[in-house]
Amino acid sequence: MKRNGTNDDICYCDNLSKTLWTKLGRSGICTLSSWIPSLPEIFNDDAISDFQTWAGVTNSRSAADAKMSQGRLEYLFAEFVLVILTLGRPILLVYEDCHWADPSMIGFIAQLFRSVCHDSEARKNLLFVNSFRTNEVGTNMIYSHISKFQHAQLPLKHTWIKLDGLSEGVLNNYLSNLLSLPTRLTTSLSRSVHCKTMGNPLCVE
Repeated sequence: MKRNGTNDDICYCDNLSKTLWTKLGRSGICTLSSWIPSLPEIFNDDAISDFQTWAGVTNSRSAADAKMSQGRLEYLFAEFVLVILTLGRPILLVYEDCHWADPSMIGFIAQLFRSVCHDSEARKNLLFVNSFRTNEVGTNMIYSHISKFQHAQLPLKHTWIKLDGLSEGVLNNYLSNLLSLPTRLTTSLSRSVHCKTMGNPLCVE
Protein backbone atom coordinates (compact mmCIF):
# COMPACT_ATOMS: atom_id res chain seq x y z
CA MET A 1 0.00 0.00 0.00
CA LYS A 2 2.87 2.36 0.78
CA ARG A 3 4.61 1.75 -2.55
CA ASN A 4 1.58 1.44 -4.84
CA GLY A 5 -1.10 3.35 -2.95
CA THR A 6 -2.44 6.86 -3.24
CA ASN A 7 -1.01 9.89 -1.47
CA ASP A 8 -3.54 9.32 1.31
CA ASP A 9 -2.30 5.73 1.68
CA ILE A 10 1.30 6.89 1.89
CA CYS A 11 0.44 9.52 4.50
CA TYR A 12 -1.52 6.94 6.45
CA CYS A 13 1.41 4.48 6.41
CA ASP A 14 3.79 7.18 7.62
CA ASN A 15 1.43 8.08 10.43
CA LEU A 16 0.91 4.41 11.26
CA SER A 17 4.64 3.67 11.36
CA LYS A 18 5.31 6.61 13.70
CA THR A 19 2.47 5.65 16.01
CA LEU A 20 3.51 1.99 16.09
CA TRP A 21 7.09 2.97 16.86
CA THR A 22 5.89 5.10 19.76
CA LYS A 23 3.49 2.46 21.10
CA LEU A 24 5.46 -0.75 20.54
CA GLY A 25 9.11 0.17 20.12
CA ARG A 26 11.67 -1.71 18.08
CA SER A 27 11.49 -4.98 20.01
CA GLY A 28 7.69 -5.00 19.89
CA ILE A 29 7.62 -4.42 16.14
CA CYS A 30 10.20 -7.16 15.59
CA THR A 31 8.13 -9.59 17.64
CA LEU A 32 5.00 -8.82 15.61
CA SER A 33 6.97 -9.03 12.35
CA SER A 34 7.67 -12.69 13.03
CA TRP A 35 3.88 -13.23 12.78
CA ILE A 36 3.13 -10.50 10.24
CA PRO A 37 6.04 -10.66 7.75
CA SER A 38 4.80 -7.68 5.70
CA LEU A 39 4.67 -5.34 8.71
CA PRO A 40 8.19 -3.86 8.23
CA GLU A 41 7.20 -2.66 4.74
CA ILE A 42 5.42 0.38 6.20
CA PHE A 43 8.73 1.60 7.63
CA ASN A 44 11.68 3.08 5.76
CA ASP A 45 14.57 0.95 4.46
CA ASP A 46 16.92 1.85 7.34
CA ALA A 47 14.32 0.76 9.88
CA ILE A 48 13.73 -2.52 8.02
CA SER A 49 17.45 -3.32 8.09
CA ASP A 50 17.54 -2.46 11.78
CA PHE A 51 14.55 -4.72 12.48
CA GLN A 52 16.17 -7.62 10.63
CA THR A 53 19.37 -7.26 12.65
CA TRP A 54 17.42 -7.02 15.90
CA ALA A 55 15.26 -10.00 14.97
CA GLY A 56 18.36 -12.09 14.30
CA VAL A 57 19.64 -11.31 17.79
CA THR A 58 16.36 -11.97 19.57
CA ASN A 59 15.61 -15.16 17.62
CA SER A 60 18.93 -16.62 18.70
CA ARG A 61 17.78 -16.54 22.32
CA SER A 62 15.81 -19.40 23.80
CA ALA A 63 12.37 -18.64 25.25
CA ALA A 64 12.86 -18.60 29.03
CA ASP A 65 9.18 -18.37 29.72
CA ALA A 66 6.70 -19.48 27.02
CA LYS A 67 3.72 -18.19 28.95
CA MET A 68 5.24 -14.73 29.23
CA SER A 69 6.08 -14.75 25.51
CA GLN A 70 2.49 -15.66 24.66
CA GLY A 71 1.19 -12.87 26.87
CA ARG A 72 3.53 -10.36 25.27
CA LEU A 73 2.46 -11.37 21.77
CA GLU A 74 -1.21 -11.02 22.71
CA TYR A 75 -0.58 -7.57 24.18
CA LEU A 76 1.38 -6.41 21.13
CA PHE A 77 -1.23 -7.64 18.66
CA ALA A 78 -4.04 -5.97 20.63
CA GLU A 79 -2.09 -2.70 20.63
CA PHE A 80 -1.38 -3.08 16.91
CA VAL A 81 -5.08 -3.50 16.14
CA LEU A 82 -6.01 -0.56 18.35
CA VAL A 83 -3.51 1.71 16.61
CA ILE A 84 -5.02 0.92 13.20
CA LEU A 85 -8.55 1.39 14.49
CA THR A 86 -7.87 4.70 16.20
CA LEU A 87 -6.25 6.07 13.02
CA GLY A 88 -9.58 5.75 11.23
CA ARG A 89 -9.07 2.63 9.12
CA PRO A 90 -11.71 -0.10 9.64
CA ILE A 91 -10.68 -3.70 10.26
CA LEU A 92 -12.53 -6.93 9.60
CA LEU A 93 -11.31 -9.73 11.88
CA VAL A 94 -12.58 -13.20 11.00
CA TYR A 95 -12.09 -16.10 13.38
CA GLU A 96 -13.36 -19.36 11.90
CA ASP A 97 -13.94 -22.68 13.64
CA CYS A 98 -14.02 -21.15 17.09
CA HIS A 99 -15.24 -24.48 18.48
CA TRP A 100 -11.61 -25.59 18.30
CA ALA A 101 -10.26 -22.57 20.19
CA ASP A 102 -8.14 -23.20 23.27
CA PRO A 103 -8.53 -21.14 26.48
CA SER A 104 -5.54 -18.91 25.67
CA MET A 105 -7.09 -17.88 22.34
CA ILE A 106 -10.44 -17.16 23.98
CA GLY A 107 -8.66 -15.10 26.63
CA PHE A 108 -6.82 -13.11 23.99
CA ILE A 109 -9.99 -12.26 22.08
CA ALA A 110 -11.69 -11.27 25.34
CA GLN A 111 -8.76 -8.97 26.09
CA LEU A 112 -9.06 -7.41 22.64
CA PHE A 113 -12.79 -6.84 23.19
CA ARG A 114 -12.11 -5.14 26.51
CA SER A 115 -9.58 -2.80 24.93
CA VAL A 116 -11.86 -1.91 22.02
CA CYS A 117 -14.89 -1.37 24.26
CA HIS A 118 -13.20 1.49 26.08
CA ASP A 119 -12.22 3.38 22.92
CA SER A 120 -15.12 4.87 20.96
CA GLU A 121 -13.03 5.51 17.83
CA ALA A 122 -11.67 1.98 17.77
CA ARG A 123 -15.09 0.51 18.51
CA LYS A 124 -16.79 1.98 15.46
CA ASN A 125 -14.03 0.75 13.11
CA LEU A 126 -13.99 -2.94 14.09
CA LEU A 127 -16.14 -5.74 12.71
CA PHE A 128 -15.42 -9.13 14.26
CA VAL A 129 -16.87 -12.28 12.66
CA ASN A 130 -16.78 -15.48 14.66
CA SER A 131 -17.99 -18.78 13.22
CA PHE A 132 -18.46 -22.05 15.06
CA ARG A 133 -20.41 -25.30 14.85
CA THR A 134 -23.17 -25.49 17.40
CA ASN A 135 -23.07 -29.27 17.38
CA GLU A 136 -19.41 -29.27 18.47
CA VAL A 137 -19.54 -26.77 21.31
CA GLY A 138 -22.10 -26.61 24.11
CA THR A 139 -21.71 -22.91 24.92
CA ASN A 140 -19.70 -20.58 22.72
CA MET A 141 -17.04 -19.10 24.99
CA ILE A 142 -16.60 -15.92 22.99
CA TYR A 143 -20.31 -15.26 23.17
CA SER A 144 -20.18 -15.68 26.94
CA HIS A 145 -17.53 -12.94 27.08
CA ILE A 146 -19.66 -10.66 24.89
CA SER A 147 -22.62 -11.26 27.20
CA LYS A 148 -20.53 -10.26 30.20
CA PHE A 149 -19.58 -7.01 28.49
CA GLN A 150 -23.22 -6.27 27.74
CA HIS A 151 -24.26 -6.92 31.33
CA ALA A 152 -21.56 -4.47 32.36
CA GLN A 153 -23.28 -1.96 30.03
CA LEU A 154 -20.28 -1.68 27.74
CA PRO A 155 -21.20 -0.51 24.20
CA LEU A 156 -20.53 -3.72 22.30
CA LYS A 157 -23.13 -4.82 19.76
CA HIS A 158 -23.44 -8.30 18.34
CA THR A 159 -25.68 -10.11 15.89
CA TRP A 160 -26.36 -13.84 15.68
CA ILE A 161 -26.68 -15.34 12.19
CA LYS A 162 -27.71 -18.97 12.24
CA LEU A 163 -26.81 -20.90 9.11
CA ASP A 164 -28.88 -24.03 8.58
CA GLY A 165 -28.25 -26.81 6.09
CA LEU A 166 -29.62 -26.62 2.56
CA SER A 167 -33.21 -27.71 2.19
CA GLU A 168 -33.94 -30.61 -0.12
CA GLY A 169 -35.48 -28.25 -2.67
CA VAL A 170 -32.49 -25.88 -2.68
CA LEU A 171 -30.15 -28.84 -2.88
CA ASN A 172 -32.08 -30.20 -5.85
CA ASN A 173 -31.74 -26.88 -7.69
CA TYR A 174 -28.03 -26.83 -6.88
CA LEU A 175 -27.44 -30.35 -8.22
CA SER A 176 -29.60 -29.61 -11.25
CA ASN A 177 -27.41 -26.61 -12.15
CA LEU A 178 -24.23 -28.48 -11.31
CA LEU A 179 -25.09 -31.47 -13.51
CA SER A 180 -26.93 -29.46 -16.20
CA LEU A 181 -30.01 -31.64 -15.82
CA PRO A 182 -33.69 -30.84 -15.28
CA THR A 183 -34.72 -30.79 -11.62
CA ARG A 184 -37.12 -33.69 -12.21
CA LEU A 185 -34.13 -35.90 -13.08
CA THR A 186 -32.10 -34.94 -10.00
CA THR A 187 -34.88 -35.28 -7.42
CA SER A 188 -34.00 -38.82 -6.33
CA LEU A 189 -30.29 -37.98 -6.18
CA SER A 190 -31.01 -34.86 -4.15
CA ARG A 191 -33.13 -36.82 -1.71
CA SER A 192 -30.33 -39.34 -1.21
CA VAL A 193 -27.62 -36.69 -0.82
CA HIS A 194 -29.74 -34.67 1.58
CA CYS A 195 -30.41 -37.75 3.71
CA LYS A 196 -26.68 -38.48 3.99
CA THR A 197 -25.43 -34.91 4.48
CA MET A 198 -28.39 -33.19 6.20
CA GLY A 199 -27.85 -30.39 3.70
CA ASN A 200 -24.40 -29.44 4.98
CA PRO A 201 -22.81 -27.56 2.01
CA LEU A 202 -19.33 -28.76 2.94
CA CYS A 203 -20.43 -32.40 2.82
CA VAL A 204 -22.48 -31.89 -0.33
CA GLU A 205 -19.43 -30.65 -2.26
